[in-house]
Amino acid sequence: MNKGFKKDLQEVPAAYRNKCRKELYSLLGVKSAPSFYRRMVGKIKLSPAEATAVKELFAKYQNRVSA
Repeated sequence: MNKGFKKDLQEVPAAYRNKCRKELYSLLGVKSAPSFYRRMVGKIKLSPAEATAVKELFAKYQNRVSA
């Protein structure tokens, strides 16, 4: 996941996107929008452990159907 996860976040159903984003903030330990953005677009690379956790989180949300 060296290229970021912006596309993956856009594939999360709109009804769950804000909740998913909040979980990503917590998971990655970021506290500001600019820091989150740099990780999302791939300017700051995720560690292998972070990448695995992010993929699992997206799998959880992408399997849901928008309400």
